[in-house]
Amino acid sequence: MRRRPRRHARAGDIGHIRVPGHDALCRCGNTGCVEAVASGVAIAARLREAGLPAAGAADVVHLVAAGDPPACRQVRLAAERIGEVLASVVSSVLGCRAGIEGARRLAVRHLLSPEGLSRMLS
Repeated sequence: MRRRPRRHARAGDIGHIRVPGHDALCRCGNTGCVEAVASGVAIAARLREAGLPAAGAADVVHLVAAGDPPACRQVRLAAERIGEVLASVVSSVLGCRAGIEGARRLAVRHLLSPEGLSRMLS
């Protein structure tokens, strides 16, 4: 059977798995979904609440690349939430491959660089 991609979802999409302890409203109507807690849009919303100019995920990437401490902290927290869900999924389904897409991939790549790690740890 051939898998057919859908417009806004993929097989193995973890975006709507609930993150324990979070109640952010998701666009799907549920609360606490990974998408509502850890997406670029969710991170940008938290940064806007803190007074930073973050209209979307691309702005989050730029802030992280510039070493902005609140942006780095929010991306790190989002990565922890995603990691918690991925760990649960991987432990349930052995042998699966998991990936990080979009703007988060760029932010994670930057954060895991030697320069990004030293900024986060300082």
